[in-house]
Amino acid sequence: MKQTIDIIGIGELATVFARGFLCCGHPVYPITRAMNLDEECQQIPSPQLVLVTVQETELHSMLAQLPKA
Repeated sequence: MKQTIDIIGIGELATVFARGFLCCGHPVYPITRAMNLDEECQQIPSPQLVLVTVQETELHSMLAQLPKA
């Protein structure tokens, strides 16, 4: 099985990317802004990619919440 991919945000862009990753055989885990990022990162400790697809106005606050790992 290929490595996992986390997608933060579940809007239009996220669905396009998720569909493509799924077609390539990657498990995709969507994460909403309402979810606890620390808890989600413990569930999936080393994804191949974390893709942030939130609105531009939310980007800086979302990046500040991301764990360093």
